[in-house]
Amino acid sequence: RYQLGDLMHLALGGAYVPCRNLMTVSDEILAYLARMGGSDSWIPVEEALNEFVMVQHKVGRTTFYKEITGLIEEGRIIATNKRNRKIRLVIK
Repeated sequence: RYQLGDLMHLALGGAYVPCRNLMTVSDEILAYLARMGGSDSWIPVEEALNEFVMVQHKVGRTTFYKEITGLIEEGRIIATNKRNRKIRLVIK
């Protein structure tokens, strides 16, 4: 089915492009932590790194660590020490 915005786009001569909900890398990391245990269990950062960088090829290693650092600074996840770091989701 078409929505009004889609019909306007077609009327202006453009191709039909369906609306998509794209998740940010941070949102995908939060969703991954929720699936892996929520706020009850600690997940090793290396496990999440392997999933996002090696398996899914979503981002590079540096971007992954920047996103993790951003989530920690925002208070959306908490982390243990720097070496062998584990992370956990914060439910507010």
